[in-house]
Amino acid sequence: MIVRVYNRQRDVSVSLPWFRSKASLVAAYLRAKSQAIGIYFVTRKEIAELHQRHFNDPTITDCITLPILEDSYWGDIFICPWVAKEYAEQHRLEVQDEILLYMIHGMLHLAGYDDQTPKERARMRKKEKACMKLCRDAE
Repeated sequence: MIVRVYNRQRDVSVSLPWFRSKASLVAAYLRAKSQAIGIYFVTRKEIAELHQRHFNDPTITDCITLPILEDSYWGDIFICPWVAKEYAEQHRLEVQDEILLYMIHGMLHLAGYDDQTPKERARMRKKEKACMKLCRDAE
């Protein structure tokens, strides 16, 4: 799978090659049939604009997943590292792990997972943990 990673923010330093490799690993684990995915690290302003445009909600959010209706392109994931940094600081977590979790969460949405009901949420959390372990074990 071709993984395109873009950094359009300056709030948090992100290693594009590191996230590209983790996305490739997770895509293989999820048996993604598409040939490409786009991952964007964006500012608070951009994530709020996307949230408004696609979900009619002007608030800042952690990540937004936009599936693309093409067989060859899986979709786009927009991640706000500033949100990850704020959350990680409050909960004494590593910001890179929090950003990785957001990326995995978005990829799971592209793979058909949802988190609207308690049962769906539990299933998705279980798969998030498995993907996080996969990424840590690959270090």
